[in-house]
Amino acid sequence: MARSRTKSFNVSRLFATTLSLTFLAVALTGCDSGTQEPEAPAAEATEYSAPAADDSVELPAAAASDDMPALPEGFEAAIPSNFPSNIPVFPGAAPTLGRGGNVDGSERSGVQLKADASPTEVLSYYESELVSNGWTVDESNGMSITASNGDSEMMLFVSPSATGGSEVYVITEQKTN
Repeated sequence: MARSRTKSFNVSRLFATTLSLTFLAVALTGCDSGTQEPEAPAAEATEYSAPAADDSVELPAAAASDDMPALPEGFEAAIPSNFPSNIPVFPGAAPTLGRGGNVDGSERSGVQLKADASPTEVLSYYESELVSNGWTVDESNGMSITASNGDSEMMLFVSPSATGGSEVYVITEQKTN
């Protein structure tokens, strides 16, 4: 019995010593040798062409806010001009980001809205209004809706806003072959 305890003690001691030496080796190899690492190369700038001025329809100034961050180049706080007219905008919602254009023969648009209503209220509104406007709701899961109308498709996502209300994201595509 005493021999078993001694053997167990020796194994524990050996493990502790090995662990300590490993820790010391890692610590020493991680020390600064006094030389500086070379700086990372600067990222190359890419050229970007902003869309034509008539790509978006401006909405009232109420959509702008002093606490909003600057928008990415080519985006506006507006509903894009090619946004389908049979998709309603939630009453009182203000666009915070929007862009539209033709991509590979399809008219595509996206808009982010800020609504003062809860996500549940927003989803309920869109589920009924889309059907009233000729859309078929393909899926609704409590956070998003996908719907279709002939050659058009749309996806809508709703999330609670950090400042209250909801953030609503609508993405559309209409094939124009």
